[in-house]
Amino acid sequence: MLAVLISAVALTAGNCLAGEPTLGKRINRVLTPLSIPAGTNRPTLWFPVGEQLRYRVSWGVIPVGEIQTTSAWVVVQGRSLLSLTCRTRSNHVLRWIYPVDDQEVAIVDPVGFLPVSFQVDMHEGSHIRHEFTTFNYVAGKAVWTTMDKTKTRTFSIDPELRDLLSFLYYMRKAEVHSDSHLNLRVLVNSKPQQMPVAIGGHETVKVPDHGNVDCLRVTPTLNFEGINGDTNKVTAWISADAQHVCTRVKGAVAIGSITAELIEWSGPGAEQWPAAK
Repeated sequence: MLAVLISAVALTAGNCLAGEPTLGKRINRVLTPLSIPAGTNRPTLWFPVGEQLRYRVSWGVIPVGEIQTTSAWVVVQGRSLLSLTCRTRSNHVLRWIYPVDDQEVAIVDPVGFLPVSFQVDMHEGSHIRHEFTTFNYVAGKAVWTTMDKTKTRTFSIDPELRDLLSFLYYMRKAEVHSDSHLNLRVLVNSKPQQMPVAIGGHETVKVPDHGNVDCLRVTPTLNFEGINGDTNKVTAWISADAQHVCTRVKGAVAIGSITAELIEWSGPGAEQWPAAK
């Protein structure tokens, strides 16, 4: 579960790794009924659609995988939606011991920035999970189901409840200040949860090609325990500029810690960061 949370906290996502066939199979059934009024406009958002971020994932000092994220516009039934995808994969070092190939895809209506659907495909060792959640904000309901449809559950949602991935994108426009606290609600493991967030002080994170970046230390607390004893001890470092890009995430696991560090930023928005001197 920590891999999922690190993937999500790493922010910014899209369809660069998901591929159109996967998206096409799922999205057509998402839009019946429409969760919010349809529209074909593409409003200007607070992050550049199309940006791509790549993170190196390490267990202690040993690189064990990568996270790649981006964002993309998609048109479904004449309606412009935003595809946010995050992919976490183990490298050759970990693959023989504990292969990881996780993907989360959020389809979001940019008007109101509310999710239409959220899909999780998780492969961690022998643990496999495929699930799909649709949101109907008019009815105030969400439906969670496994991909094989053997399990399903309907639950109530409030107008501001979002899946973790779309929520984190939404929060990129928030005004955050050092030494402050937030108390937020997100959907985790198909369950609405409170998420207290502590905003710490300024710290510097070194990013390849961009040098030292001024960041705020952010510590969210989620009430869950992963399938392998993963805890909720996660800290993220978010750039203190208007981009609010995640530069590093660190989380405790049963043995040691996992760290995801930003190693590449490409596409729109990257040119706004100064090059390393």
